[in-house]
Amino acid sequence: MHTLYPDTTPHWKLALQQAFEQEPFLPAPGLGNPHTQSVWGHLTRSALPKLPFVRERLTTPDDDVLELFSLDLEDDDRPIMLLLHGLEGGLNSYYVHRQGRLFHQAGWSVALMCFRSCGLEMNRGPRLYHMGDTADPIFVAETLAERWPGRRIDIIGVSLGGSVLGNWLADAGEAVPEEIGAAAIISPPFDPTACAPFLASQLHGAYVYHFLRSLTPKALIKATQYPDLLDAEVIRRCRSFRTFDNAVTAPLHGFIDAEDYWRRVACGRKLHKIRVPTLVAAAEDDPFSPAASIPYADMAISPWLLPLITSQGGHVGFVGGTLRRPEYWLDAQLLRFFRTLNKDIPVAMTWPEKLATTR
Repeated sequence: MHTLYPDTTPHWKLALQQAFEQEPFLPAPGLGNPHTQSVWGHLTRSALPKLPFVRERLTTPDDDVLELFSLDLEDDDRPIMLLLHGLEGGLNSYYVHRQGRLFHQAGWSVALMCFRSCGLEMNRGPRLYHMGDTADPIFVAETLAERWPGRRIDIIGVSLGGSVLGNWLADAGEAVPEEIGAAAIISPPFDPTACAPFLASQLHGAYVYHFLRSLTPKALIKATQYPDLLDAEVIRRCRSFRTFDNAVTAPLHGFIDAEDYWRRVACGRKLHKIRVPTLVAAAEDDPFSPAASIPYADMAISPWLLPLITSQGGHVGFVGGTLRRPEYWLDAQLLRFFRTLNKDIPVAMTWPEKLATTR
């Protein structure tokens, strides 16, 4: 169990806030538009060297398949960086290889958990994944902690993965395992009830169409496997996240309907309950999430949360530099954050001792 900070802003948060203020984000010339920021990484991903991840199939407590991809997990001297990808992401996500390389070179072992159906094979159980699906990352973290006792586990969650991470840490509160050191939540859907129609209004629904192109075939496989749970004809007619979540997400995962699902997994409403040092990065021009849903006040007063909110940057973008030599500003901030929280700290040290060294 993590020990509470006093009712003052801890030194690490003040130091990082000052550092961020001195190094503001400036979009690369030609990438000032939130949509170009959002798609740049995806469009240029072929130029990024892929990491030699090692694949492992895990059997979940409910007898399903979960895939873990890792680098140097056997190196006991390294802390572990656990990556949680976004909606329909996974091994081919550009940020996975970029962030994985960054932290591997900086001294971390890296582990990518693919949400069910997002790995190299389809999961077999009567479920997929969703914005509040915390059971699998908890299972993976527990598995890593059991295999390598005493090793620190840091976590980065991107977009949907950020929502999952926020829900996990907030729901756990002070009961977060000691192994969890620090976390970063990047471009999450703070309030899905506001995000779903907002995203649908962008680029004439192009983003929604993009995601449904892969979500729908997966749902149809589940409808074949479990015809008593899902209606294939209804799934084929889905043209929005509301209709998809009503037809698929809700019945598979125990929600009443899309509205019930969105309300219950809204991480923005519960981030103040987090008791792990957590960086929360978001851009006010994110086309996936309206700026009005960002919980500015809760993040500002929490001694555990470090808000990194920029006016520009799109969705998981933050591309600076130039088009010829792009610089991923957020990656540098992530590395600074995790190094600050892990600087000269033995992995096996408990949290009360860590806090005493970082104030």
